[in-house]
Amino acid sequence: MKSSLKLMVTAVTMSVLSSSCNLQTPATNSDSTVSTGFSMTGSGQNAVAQTDLQKLFSLFIPSAMALTPPPLVDASGSSVILDEAWIVVKNIEFHTRENDALSQNQQPTTSNDQINQVLNQLEDQGTQNKNPHMKRPHFINLLSEQPEMMGHTQIPAQGVRRLKMLLHKSDLIPQDAPEGLRGNSIYISGSLNGLHFSFSSPDRGEFRIKGPRSVQPEEDKNMLAVIKIANLFKQIDFSVLTESTDIGPNNRIPVENACPSIAPHARDLYTCIRNGLEAHAHFGKDNGDHDLDQHDDCVNDSQQTVGTN
Repeated sequence: MKSSLKLMVTAVTMSVLSSSCNLQTPATNSDSTVSTGFSMTGSGQNAVAQTDLQKLFSLFIPSAMALTPPPLVDASGSSVILDEAWIVVKNIEFHTRENDALSQNQQPTTSNDQINQVLNQLEDQGTQNKNPHMKRPHFINLLSEQPEMMGHTQIPAQGVRRLKMLLHKSDLIPQDAPEGLRGNSIYISGSLNGLHFSFSSPDRGEFRIKGPRSVQPEEDKNMLAVIKIANLFKQIDFSVLTESTDIGPNNRIPVENACPSIAPHARDLYTCIRNGLEAHAHFGKDNGDHDLDQHDDCVNDSQQTVGTN
């Protein structure tokens, strides 16, 4: 009886696999990949911080004469000047699914749930096995004038909905990196209304950028990850800071309701900044301007941010 039931479930599962494969990707071989470049940047650089109108002017006016980008401000309107903004990532993976397969502690309640769990695990296993992981650490200067090119890799031709990376900390840092990055995976420093501040995190967890839209890779267009730093600061109220402050895991700066648009549950500035970096990270296909906006294909909505970039 158990043997017959097992065969029946296997048959049903294979039937669903056959039909869903054709329905979901009728024109793309799920095993095929596209060779494309991947780079990462932040909205602190002029090319990304400019408004659409300023970008249009920059096409006709030399960069030295182009309109300056709007000043950075926090949620309270305080002036923000950034000196450094770095993030270190490794083990970069490109996934066709927006979310991971069902975790082991999620128990299916019906036979359909069991079939879906099998499908999810098979698809994720296949994606991970055929995607080369860009494993070595990459030190990303988010204020650099040009995105950090991490190299070329094979990306599933059927499209990507999720970019997954691991944060990395090291005592060995590049010569041009600030000392504050040593032993940390994220480091930001600058001033708020003239007061020095810094943010450092030794976090070694996952950093994910995902969304419901599938971005199809093209060989002549790089895939790009952008952290919209300008919008991150616009959604955090730093008015609690009244003196020079170094924000970190041991000095989180308790505050209520400082970033409701990012993390309503947050009770400190450390959580607001760490969660905000991921909330304002976008992944898509670059059209050549080193930015992701309404003109680019993105997995997530690049217009969900506040104000101009």
